[in-house]
Amino acid sequence: MAKIRIFLTDDHTLFRQGIRTLIGSESDMEVVGEASNAVDAIAQSAEAKPDVVLMDIGMTGLAKSRVRRSWRPLPSRFQGSRVPITPL
Repeated sequence: MAKIRIFLTDDHTLFRQGIRTLIGSESDMEVVGEASNAVDAIAQSAEAKPDVVLMDIGMTGLAKSRVRRSWRPLPSRFQGSRVPITPL
C-alpha cells in the first residue's frame, strides 16, 4: 500500500518538527517536504507532489484566497491528482 505523501507548511519550526515526528510514527504516511511560508510551499509542493498539504492558514505574508487560487492549477501539473489543503 502506498504511503500518504504529506507536505507541511507552518511558520513555526517547532510545530512543524512535532507534526513531522507524529506523522513519522505512522506506517502509512510520510512527510515529503515542508516550508515556513506559503510562497515556498506552493513552489516546493509542485516538485514534491504531495497527496495532502497541511498549512497554517493564519501565516502572514500571503492572503488565504491567494493561496487557494495558487493551488488551483496544481492538479493539472500533478497529472490529474487532487491535492487537499488542510488548515492547521
